[in-house]
Amino acid sequence: MFGYVLANKDALSEAQQARYRSLYCGLCRQLHRTYGTAARMCLSYDMVFLVLILSGMYEPEETSSCERCIIHPFRARSKTQTAYTEYAADMTVILAYEKLLDDLSDEGGAVPKATRKALSGAYQAVCTRRGQKARAISDLLRQLYDAEDKHHNIDTLANLFGEVMAEVFDCGERLWSGQLREFGGALGRFIYVLDAYADYEKDKKRGRFNPLESNGDESVLEVLMGEVAELFEALPLVQDADIIRNIIYSGVWIRYRAQTKKRGESHSDRSL
Repeated sequence: MFGYVLANKDALSEAQQARYRSLYCGLCRQLHRTYGTAARMCLSYDMVFLVLILSGMYEPEETSSCERCIIHPFRARSKTQTAYTEYAADMTVILAYEKLLDDLSDEGGAVPKATRKALSGAYQAVCTRRGQKARAISDLLRQLYDAEDKHHNIDTLANLFGEVMAEVFDCGERLWSGQLREFGGALGRFIYVLDAYADYEKDKKRGRFNPLESNGDESVLEVLMGEVAELFEALPLVQDADIIRNIIYSGVWIRYRAQTKKRGESHSDRSL
């Protein structure tokens, strides 16, 4: 369900690309230092977006370094971290572990035992630090999966995932908490519906449940993203605003458009 909230790098300046990459590497470093090497497998640009939003809202002190790592051993790379990099690392582990549980339920243990063990240990460590948050997200996801099993409609399901993302964006700060929850909820609804559109044909082919009745008019996606954009523009956020706008107005469509283009080409090939 994740993997959509990323930047359109072709539309970023060199300085913006360097900033974006530095925050990504900073999150990777945080995952490694806090939860070990295996946690790096959970790294995603979705959580870099979380760092951008929270750091932009609260403007905490940043630390930067330039160093090599096991993934980039020959060239030192810039790594930027804030207080919210640590929070984003915790949310990364929680969401990755919950996805692992869902995958195991759906696919019957296809995930390697070493990965399960590593993520289980990391998840237990997060629960020690953020038990209330982990329980809240887990409870909401259980409600979502139960609703999917009962084949509820797309609005009900999207709202439930919106509640999950509202929890993720509420980092515990009282100031702006309501606005961030509202923004996270809108983003979650968009992601859920976007993912349903992207998976529609694959789900139908495999006989899996998809909450969409058809894969037709995509205008609903534009309406949902319009709500996300409107809520973002109302946030008192200046730092990295151009990168965030790039993600909201352009980047979120990249993976989806690539998938729909690939499906269209596949249909064209079969019709020849």
